[in-house]
Order: sequence, then structure tokens, then C-alpha cells
Amino acid sequence: MIGGAAEAAAPGRAEEAVRLASRVEVADAFLPRTLGLMGRTLAGDEGLYLVPCASIHTFFMRMPIDAAFLDGEGRIAALFHSLPPWRATRWVPGARGVLELPAGTLAARGAEVGQRVDMSGWTRAGGRGRSLGRWAANLLLAGFWIYLASRLLPMVARGEGGASAAMLLAVNTLIALLFLARREEKRLTGLVKDRAVTLLSVLLSFSLLPAPGASLLPAGAASLLLALCLGAVFLAYLSLGRSFGLVPADRGVKTGGLYRWVRHPLYGAEMAFFACFLLANFTARNAAVAAGLFVSLHLRALAEERLLGREEAYRAYSERVRSRYIPLLV
Repeated sequence: MIGGAAEAAAPGRAEEAVRLASRVEVADAFLPRTLGLMGRTLAGDEGLYLVPCASIHTFFMRMPIDAAFLDGEGRIAALFHSLPPWRATRWVPGARGVLELPAGTLAARGAEVGQRVDMSGWTRAGGRGRSLGRWAANLLLAGFWIYLASRLLPMVARGEGGASAAMLLAVNTLIALLFLARREEKRLTGLVKDRAVTLLSVLLSFSLLPAPGASLLPAGAASLLLALCLGAVFLAYLSLGRSFGLVPADRGVKTGGLYRWVRHPLYGAEMAFFACFLLANFTARNAAVAAGLFVSLHLRALAEERLLGREEAYRAYSERVRSRYIPLLV
């Protein structure tokens, strides 16, 4: 079928693992995924796997390609044969990534929807493009947090905002530095929902608004609690160190610092800060935003545990450190 999709699974073939290519690059970073096969060609037994991805285009490509969309278990969710340049596929529900191959490969290998694909030996895309893309992203994100810190600096210099403003300045500065120095992940989540939850939690964290006169706490107590929570956030970032990142990923198992007592000290400290901010600025809007933050941070923690849980070292660590957010409680 030229440029079309096949979606009927053949009975009795779902458990067979099919080897579609011997040399496959895995593009899971922003720049390699964005460039894809634009301006490139593939040899007969080569492939490029884009993850996460549920739809592709063939703009600026030199040749037609085959595309096999795979779900989270590595099974074929949809097949597109001989897609010519300047075409686009539809969105494939349930797809985690797409394997792009020379045209004719799928038919030659007898690929069918429902088959499990042999993904052994696939290697992560590297090279200058990946390095430049990573540094560009780090600089952009670091610049954003430096901007936030610069907005706080005059306030702190004038002695406004008390200890909480000074701690917020320190936290934002530390985040900017960690973005510049962060360690490359071993494995990044391929689930779109994990990335969406991450984006949601970041957006919600900037949606809490001060509400003068709406505090449920005395002014002095509110300021002290906020400063203490921000201090805990700062210590959590220090404990995380170069393993810092936004999207759930495997950057190795952390066991030092605050990780001796809880598995997710940063999320726990952030939840405590948002709870204190809500008590000091209690409105229905802030309550709804805080509820969304608690849920999204918890989902991010579960996503990280799902990735790290593949490592024996993390499973042993989880058995030893039972608390997620607050020692001996949660």
C-alpha cells in the first residue's frame, strides 16, 4: 500500500519478534528527533528510531521511507509503506516511537501489526548535533531561571520579602547552575504523558498568586515557614546535584544527602512549600492550582520510579528507604 497504513493484525503472529534492521540509531533528544532523516539517506539494513513520536512527516527528505510505529512494549501499532517526500502521517494512538527504514523493508521482512520488534543492539544517536542541542536547551533553561533570579535580586537588596525572598533567589540561582552542569541521562521517558505532566507541573508552579489579606497564618509564621520550606528545596537540589532534570529520566541512583531518608526529597520539599504558600495566600484559585501541583508532582515521582525500577540498585534502595516524600510518614 503506497503511503497508506495497515492496521489489521494477523492471528498467530503477535508473539513473533521481527528484526527490521541490524543498525538502528535511537533519537530521543530534541535536536536529533527534530532533524530526523532530513538531508540523510539510509543503507539497506539501517534504521532511525524516533522516541517519543506518534506522527511523522517526510519534508526535506531525499527518498521514500517505510515507517513502523511501536507501542510501549515494542509491538507494531501501525505500518506505513513507501512514504514519499513531503508527506505526513496521521497521529497513531498508543505509539511510543517510530522506526524509519528504507522503502520496501517492511514488505521484505514480512512485518505485520501486532508483531513484537527485536530492538536488541539499537544504539543511541550521538555526535555533534546531539551535543549542540543539549547545550542549547541547557542554556535556554538556565537563562530563564537566571532571569527569575534577577527579578528577585533588587527586592533582596532593598531588604524586602524577608528570608523567603532571599531563599527563593538562592534556589533559582542554584537551578540555573544545575541546568548548565547537569549529567546526561542514561534513559529518558518515552511516554508523551510523562512529558505533558512535567510541563503541567512547571506551568502550575508559576500560576500561584499572592493574595494579601488572605493568609490563614500569622504573618511572621507564614514567612518563617516559607523560608524553611525553600531551605529544604535548596538542600534537595544540592543533594540531587548534576542528576537534576525536568523530564523523568534515569541519571543514576542517588543515595546521599536527603536521599538517605526519602526517595524524592525535592518533590516532598516542593509540596511542602506549595502547601505553606497556599496557607499564606488562601484563595479558591490557589487551592485548585496547589491540588494540581500535588497530583502532577506525584505522577512525576511515579514515572521516575518506573524508569529507575529497572535497575537492581534502585530496587534495593527502595526496600531500604521506604518513604517517598517525608521521613517515616509518606
